[in-house]
Amino acid sequence: MSASLRNRLAYERDRIGFLRQCQHEHGDVFRFSDTATVVLDPTLIHELFVRTNREFGIEGRLLGGPPRRIDTTGRMAVRRSAKRALSPNAFRAYEPRLIDMLRQTLARTEGREVDVRQVMKEFTGRSLADYCLGPIGPDLGEAISDAVAVSEVFMDSSLRVPPWFPIPKVRRLRRVDARLRKLLADRIAARRMTLSPKGTDDLLGKLLTDGSNPREATTMAEAVLRASFGQPGVTLTWAVLTLAQRPDLTHRLATDSDDYAEAFVRELLRMYPPTWLMGREVWEPTTVGGIAIRPGEQVMFCTYLVHRDSRWWDEPEKFDPRRWLTPNPPHTRYAYFPFGAGPRICPGNHIGLRQLTVAVRTLAREYDITVADPAPPMVARALLLPDGLRARFARRATVSVTV
Repeated sequence: MSASLRNRLAYERDRIGFLRQCQHEHGDVFRFSDTATVVLDPTLIHELFVRTNREFGIEGRLLGGPPRRIDTTGRMAVRRSAKRALSPNAFRAYEPRLIDMLRQTLARTEGREVDVRQVMKEFTGRSLADYCLGPIGPDLGEAISDAVAVSEVFMDSSLRVPPWFPIPKVRRLRRVDARLRKLLADRIAARRMTLSPKGTDDLLGKLLTDGSNPREATTMAEAVLRASFGQPGVTLTWAVLTLAQRPDLTHRLATDSDDYAEAFVRELLRMYPPTWLMGREVWEPTTVGGIAIRPGEQVMFCTYLVHRDSRWWDEPEKFDPRRWLTPNPPHTRYAYFPFGAGPRICPGNHIGLRQLTVAVRTLAREYDITVADPAPPMVARALLLPDGLRARFARRATVSVTV
């Protein structure tokens, strides 16, 4: 059995445990296989972020195939337009509607025990889609949810399937992706026909007003919507578990300021980063940490391990939102990157943080939460999850308010 195959099998048995053991044995930079290198040093990871779009590309292809370098000029212009639309100041006017959508989502559970991840995914996905595009309707909502679910099947696996491989899941991936892009393209075309010269403050209006071409606008809208149905819902799933486990934190969240709620969210993203493993595809021959890497290879970095490394953090295994309330960062430089960094940082990072802060504060103030299993296993698949978490949400007759 080859070393690459042995590594892959060990990785599939315990993904985070295997990477931690390799780090212990080989240091912060090591070969995972003939075509993949793992980097766990914050400074080197930051260099990878900064060098993205030059020597590295986003490692986001779900199917295998030869390396494909793309011209990012148009895409980066669209990202700049998106970032203006996704600013926290623009989002604040939307927050009352966000709270109403959370209440409506939880009211539909009618006190039943529910799959927390599914409920929170529905809330975060639909609320951000509503903010970015306007009300999305059942067809587009179903298309986004289907596309995310199928993508996660591929992301869960460490093996890449060739795009020509004639298996049902490849055909389904192509089918759901095509449906989503068609619905988004139709939505964009319809909005373009009715757009006023001043545009609107939502993402789609900003992209069209700034002159983005329809293809790039569709790509950006798709990326934002896919993310909104993924990572934020996972973080709220961890929030629900933590609120159920820690009534002391729930009380403080219910009675303290927004600053503490945001600190709570930042600590969730540190201890339980949804995107626990990130990567880049190599475009140019180069070196990372003294290891030569070639075009077509992957460089991976484990957010989870960096966020819990005692070299970079004090008491990294302790959940403590107060660490974020001090004047100075609570970590070594570059050791915190839940949204990535560099030119391809998540364009919705600010409103994502704000959405989570408002939702967590509302949950703590207005709901009693009972979980079926207070200590579910953590699983590192496409996203980092408390496996199978189920809970009941009971809205309180008296709502806690800030003092």
